[in-house]
Amino acid sequence: MSGFTLGQRVRFAERIKRRYVDTYNQPYPKGPNRVWSGEAYPGKRLDGGEGIIIGKRTLSDGTYHYGNGEEPGEYDAHRHFTAYLIVTSLRSAPVHVLPEHITALDQ
Repeated sequence: MSGFTLGQRVRFAERIKRRYVDTYNQPYPKGPNRVWSGEAYPGKRLDGGEGIIIGKRTLSDGTYHYGNGEEPGEYDAHRHFTAYLIVTSLRSAPVHVLPEHITALDQ
C-alpha cells in the first residue's frame, strides 16, 4: 500500500536517519558522503514503532563538496526517494520512514 494519508495510524519496521560516510579511503569513483540509512551502527538497525503520518518528503543521497576560501560548498544529489514523516508521541521529533517499511493499522 503506497497511498497513505495524512493523520493515518501506522506501524513501521524501522526508521532512517541522515548519516555522514567517510569516503576519504574509498577508491575512485567515490560514493555519496551524505546518505539516509536505517543502520544505527554496523549490525544494529534503527528501531521501529507506531505513530501517525504527518507528512511526505522527497529525500536524496549525495555528495557535499566543501568550498575553500571565498567559494561556497555545493551538494550533488545522486538519488532521490520518498519518505514519510511519522510522529510517535506529542513530545518527540518526527522520524523519516521509507514506504516499504510502513503498514497501515486498522481504524
